[in-house]
Amino acid sequence: MLLQCIANMAVDHENEMMLRKAIPAIVRRTESTVDMECVVALQALTNLSSSITPEQVNLYVPCIPHALNKLWVKGEVNLHSLKLLVNLACCPDLVPYILASK
Repeated sequence: MLLQCIANMAVDHENEMMLRKAIPAIVRRTESTVDMECVVALQALTNLSSSITPEQVNLYVPCIPHALNKLWVKGEVNLHSLKLLVNLACCPDLVPYILASK
């Protein structure tokens, strides 16, 4: 429930500075075996990753392998992972990490 709150707050860019400290914890939630927790973590990261600064790159690198691993679920594209990967790919500093992960 708290993770959903963070995902909702992340939509507003004014909350970005406050939520930046939570990114490592949110990234860890992408590893969850609970599907809903993983989905909400991906949503939160997607909302937070719309404007990544060079200082934030290292915060997002650990979520790349998890997003790639969850890209195909039960033979279907996982749109939550895809949205996050699209946002991450819009940051030129993260593209080499994405390419190196697969």
